[in-house]
Amino acid sequence: MSELPAGTPASTQGGRRHYPAGVVFHAPHCLEGGNRPAIGIDSAFTSFPTRELHFCFGGMVPEGLLDVVGIAEIMPYIVIEPIAFGDHLYRPSTVKPDDSLDYLCAVCRGTHGDEVETLLQALATPSPGR
Repeated sequence: MSELPAGTPASTQGGRRHYPAGVVFHAPHCLEGGNRPAIGIDSAFTSFPTRELHFCFGGMVPEGLLDVVGIAEIMPYIVIEPIAFGDHLYRPSTVKPDDSLDYLCAVCRGTHGDEVETLLQALATPSPGR
């Protein structure tokens, strides 16, 4: 399993931010969550807005309460599993959340912000002999 991507949690810029790639939230007792530390669900919901809930939450979360308040009442800590999307280029989707700096990637649901900022810095740096 891969580690969480660099830049996690997403950096913020004036209320808008880059989104990290999608992840899966697990209940701490779920075996498929791996041997990762549990973190507070409120900070996890804020840091990973393109999350998915693993089926280990099934039956624990009443219909219509799939938000941080509803889940935190039942389970204050969760385990985060990164999804292995593999190497891919940013492919913009049609989804752009209000607090996102860019459209989400159609592959990983992140904004590839670290890659874009690195590329812009490289383009702005004069090469020797220029």
